[in-house]
Amino acid sequence: MVDALVVYTALQLCELLGISKRHFYKLLGDGVLPPPVRLGRATRWPASSIDAWLAAQVTQPPSSSPARRSRAGRPSAAETLAARRAGLTVREFRATRGGVQ
Repeated sequence: MVDALVVYTALQLCELLGISKRHFYKLLGDGVLPPPVRLGRATRWPASSIDAWLAAQVTQPPSSSPARRSRAGRPSAAETLAARRAGLTVREFRATRGGVQ
């Protein structure tokens, strides 16, 4: 039996990451996001590549500069999506990872 390939559209990823379409394409152009695959005329992102990218973003060791956060102290898009995938709130997700609340 072959498992179905789970893929995301750009709009689905924007919603999952909590970012605008414009910012999504800026990140894509800057090489921050994984490259898409073409399925016929459609452009999609395999869930496996997004999961791997998110895991790398969440487990990435902090750089010498302070973590980049919005002025309101909101979590990063990668952290938010990882929490949603785990079925947790960001606060619960941070508690399980030993992060700051």
